[in-house]
Amino acid sequence: MYDLVNTGFALRDDHFALVLNGRDYRLRVRDFAVLAQRWGGSRGKVRERIEKIAEGVTTHLDAVLGGSRMTAEHQERFASIVRANVDGVF
Repeated sequence: MYDLVNTGFALRDDHFALVLNGRDYRLRVRDFAVLAQRWGGSRGKVRERIEKIAEGVTTHLDAVLGGSRMTAEHQERFASIVRANVDGVF
């Protein structure tokens, strides 16, 4: 989930740095769940934690960007990429 703070803003067509379940692009909850199960975790806990992280990211994104020195255009682009990543994981 750390890749929600994305590199796609600076490097177009960049993929996630972390490969999960053989994927480095368009990661889904199930990809995180496969890893968790391999380590003895549960799908339910994975989903719960991802939902909590995603909620925190979306809740604070505008405030963080608003306090940045990015132009309004860059803030909008960055937020769009992050929101697409958050939405895409579910």
